[in-house]
Amino acid sequence: MEHRITKLPALTVVGLHRELDPSQSDGPSKLWGEFIPRASEIANNKPETCYGMTWCGAPDAQGKQLFNYMPCVSVEPDAAIPEGMAKREIAAAEYAVFTHSGHISGIGESFGKIFGEGMAATGRTPAMGMPSFEHYDHRYEAESGMGEVDIYVPLEATSD
Repeated sequence: MEHRITKLPALTVVGLHRELDPSQSDGPSKLWGEFIPRASEIANNKPETCYGMTWCGAPDAQGKQLFNYMPCVSVEPDAAIPEGMAKREIAAAEYAVFTHSGHISGIGESFGKIFGEGMAATGRTPAMGMPSFEHYDHRYEAESGMGEVDIYVPLEATSD
Protein backbone atom coordinates (compact mmCIF):
# COMPACT_ATOMS: atom_id res chain seq x y z
CA MET A 1 0.00 0.00 0.00
CA GLU A 2 1.19 3.48 -0.78
CA HIS A 3 1.97 5.62 2.21
CA ARG A 4 3.76 8.76 3.28
CA ILE A 5 5.45 9.64 6.56
CA THR A 6 4.58 12.94 8.21
CA LYS A 7 5.03 14.69 11.55
CA LEU A 8 2.00 16.24 13.23
CA PRO A 9 1.92 18.70 16.11
CA ALA A 10 -0.04 17.94 19.27
CA LEU A 11 -3.80 17.85 18.76
CA THR A 12 -6.70 18.30 21.17
CA VAL A 13 -10.03 16.75 20.18
CA VAL A 14 -13.54 16.64 21.63
CA GLY A 15 -16.18 14.10 20.65
CA LEU A 16 -18.21 11.07 21.66
CA HIS A 17 -16.18 8.21 23.12
CA ARG A 18 -17.28 4.59 23.48
CA GLU A 19 -15.58 1.29 24.15
CA LEU A 20 -16.78 -1.12 21.46
CA ASP A 21 -16.76 -4.84 20.73
CA PRO A 22 -14.91 -5.52 17.44
CA SER A 23 -17.55 -8.10 16.44
CA GLN A 24 -20.11 -5.28 16.23
CA SER A 25 -18.84 -3.74 13.01
CA ASP A 26 -21.60 -1.11 12.93
CA GLY A 27 -20.46 0.41 16.26
CA PRO A 28 -18.41 3.26 14.76
CA SER A 29 -21.10 4.19 12.22
CA LYS A 30 -23.76 4.30 14.95
CA LEU A 31 -21.48 6.53 17.02
CA TRP A 32 -21.00 8.88 14.04
CA GLY A 33 -24.79 8.99 13.76
CA GLU A 34 -24.95 10.23 17.37
CA PHE A 35 -22.01 12.62 17.01
CA ILE A 36 -22.79 14.55 13.81
CA PRO A 37 -26.02 16.14 15.13
CA ARG A 38 -24.18 17.19 18.30
CA ALA A 39 -20.94 18.52 16.75
CA SER A 40 -22.32 22.07 16.79
CA GLU A 41 -22.36 21.91 20.62
CA ILE A 42 -18.55 22.02 20.56
CA ALA A 43 -17.43 25.66 20.66
CA ASN A 44 -14.99 26.83 17.97
CA ASN A 45 -14.82 23.44 16.29
CA LYS A 46 -13.92 22.88 12.66
CA PRO A 47 -16.74 20.59 11.42
CA GLU A 48 -15.31 20.42 7.89
CA THR A 49 -12.47 18.35 9.36
CA CYS A 50 -13.44 15.43 11.56
CA TYR A 51 -11.47 12.57 13.05
CA GLY A 52 -12.29 9.00 14.02
CA MET A 53 -9.84 8.07 16.80
CA THR A 54 -9.22 4.37 17.55
CA TRP A 55 -7.15 2.85 20.34
CA CYS A 56 -7.01 -0.40 22.29
CA GLY A 57 -9.46 -0.93 25.10
CA ALA A 58 -9.52 -3.25 28.07
CA PRO A 59 -10.66 -6.85 27.79
CA ASP A 60 -14.32 -7.45 28.72
CA ALA A 61 -15.46 -9.91 31.41
CA GLN A 62 -15.00 -12.83 28.96
CA GLY A 63 -11.49 -11.71 28.00
CA LYS A 64 -12.46 -10.36 24.56
CA GLN A 65 -10.29 -7.39 23.56
CA LEU A 66 -12.42 -4.24 23.16
CA PHE A 67 -11.45 -1.07 21.33
CA ASN A 68 -12.11 2.61 21.90
CA TYR A 69 -13.61 4.75 19.18
CA MET A 70 -14.20 8.50 19.20
CA PRO A 71 -15.66 10.58 16.36
CA CYS A 72 -14.41 14.08 17.10
CA VAL A 73 -13.24 17.50 15.95
CA SER A 74 -10.12 19.45 16.82
CA VAL A 75 -10.38 22.22 19.41
CA GLU A 76 -8.16 24.57 21.40
CA PRO A 77 -6.64 22.83 24.47
CA ASP A 78 -8.80 24.87 26.88
CA ALA A 79 -12.07 24.10 25.07
CA ALA A 80 -15.17 23.28 27.10
CA ILE A 81 -16.48 19.74 26.91
CA PRO A 82 -20.22 19.40 26.21
CA GLU A 83 -22.15 17.05 28.48
CA GLY A 84 -21.71 13.41 27.49
CA MET A 85 -18.59 14.10 25.40
CA ALA A 86 -14.90 13.60 26.09
CA LYS A 87 -11.66 15.46 25.39
CA ARG A 88 -8.44 13.76 24.37
CA GLU A 89 -4.95 15.20 24.04
CA ILE A 90 -2.88 13.61 21.26
CA ALA A 91 0.89 14.14 21.56
CA ALA A 92 2.97 15.37 18.64
CA ALA A 93 4.22 12.36 16.69
CA GLU A 94 5.34 10.95 13.40
CA TYR A 95 2.71 9.03 11.40
CA ALA A 96 2.45 6.69 8.45
CA VAL A 97 -0.46 7.98 6.35
CA PHE A 98 -2.51 5.70 4.10
CA THR A 99 -5.54 6.71 2.02
CA HIS A 100 -8.81 4.77 1.89
CA SER A 101 -10.68 5.40 -1.38
CA GLY A 102 -14.24 4.38 -2.14
CA HIS A 103 -17.25 3.76 0.05
CA ILE A 104 -16.75 4.14 3.80
CA SER A 105 -18.13 0.63 4.37
CA GLY A 106 -14.77 -0.67 3.10
CA ILE A 107 -12.65 1.20 5.64
CA GLY A 108 -12.31 -1.91 7.82
CA GLU A 109 -10.75 -3.72 4.87
CA SER A 110 -8.33 -0.80 4.42
CA PHE A 111 -7.32 -1.05 8.09
CA GLY A 112 -6.75 -4.78 7.60
CA LYS A 113 -4.45 -4.11 4.63
CA ILE A 114 -2.60 -1.39 6.52
CA PHE A 115 -1.83 -3.63 9.47
CA GLY A 116 -1.42 -6.74 7.29
CA GLU A 117 1.01 -5.38 4.69
CA GLY A 118 1.09 -1.58 4.68
CA MET A 119 2.98 -1.13 7.93
CA ALA A 120 5.63 -3.66 6.82
CA ALA A 121 6.26 -1.46 3.78
CA THR A 122 7.01 1.52 6.03
CA GLY A 123 9.84 -0.34 7.78
CA ARG A 124 8.55 1.12 11.05
CA THR A 125 6.60 -0.07 14.09
CA PRO A 126 3.28 1.39 15.22
CA ALA A 127 3.55 3.35 18.48
CA MET A 128 1.78 1.63 21.34
CA GLY A 129 -0.56 3.67 23.52
CA MET A 130 -1.37 6.28 20.87
CA PRO A 131 -4.52 6.27 18.75
CA SER A 132 -4.63 5.64 15.04
CA PHE A 133 -7.15 7.89 13.37
CA GLU A 134 -9.23 8.54 10.30
CA HIS A 135 -9.07 12.09 8.96
CA TYR A 136 -12.21 13.22 7.12
CA ASP A 137 -11.89 16.40 5.04
CA HIS A 138 -13.28 17.92 1.82
CA ARG A 139 -12.43 14.74 -0.16
CA TYR A 140 -15.08 12.73 1.71
CA GLU A 141 -18.79 13.12 0.94
CA ALA A 142 -20.76 12.17 4.06
CA GLU A 143 -24.12 12.03 2.26
CA SER A 144 -22.99 9.29 -0.14
CA GLY A 145 -20.29 7.73 2.06
CA MET A 146 -17.88 8.00 -0.87
CA GLY A 147 -14.50 9.64 -1.19
CA GLU A 148 -11.05 9.56 0.32
CA VAL A 149 -10.20 9.30 4.01
CA ASP A 150 -6.63 9.42 5.29
CA ILE A 151 -5.70 6.89 7.96
CA TYR A 152 -2.90 7.96 10.31
CA VAL A 153 -0.92 5.32 12.20
CA PRO A 154 1.45 6.68 14.91
CA LEU A 155 5.03 5.46 14.63
CA GLU A 156 7.55 4.52 17.30
CA ALA A 157 10.31 7.11 17.52
CA THR A 158 13.50 6.34 15.62
CA SER A 159 16.88 6.41 17.31
CA ASP A 160 18.55 8.76 14.80
